[in-house]
Amino acid sequence: MQNQTRLWSKELDAVVLSIDYKKPPKYRFPAPVYDFYNVYSFVCKHIHNFCSINPKKIILAGDSAGGNLTLSATAIAIKYNLPKPHGIFLAYPACDLRSRYTPSRIYAFEDAILHPSLLVLCMH
Repeated sequence: MQNQTRLWSKELDAVVLSIDYKKPPKYRFPAPVYDFYNVYSFVCKHIHNFCSINPKKIILAGDSAGGNLTLSATAIAIKYNLPKPHGIFLAYPACDLRSRYTPSRIYAFEDAILHPSLLVLCMH
């Protein structure tokens, strides 16, 4: 992950923080969401005390389960009156797994890496 975040930081000329959140099965939902939210809260309120980061234009990003965490933490930040992120970027977020048949699930049957049976295994 660090290779990718370093690339983003260099290409965007921006500070990129990657959160090492609590992961299942040892930690159950919503523990990872609050890890994400706590880092966001710290950055918004205190990061300027430790380094020259301007927390005015924060963009949250996440892929797959990280997309779910991004949306969840954003909702919690809004609920607790933290500044809203300047933007969010979600790559194939795992947000609503209730529906059985969606276009993305149908296309996933042709995916060599992330087959629907693997997704079901991950959900359990």
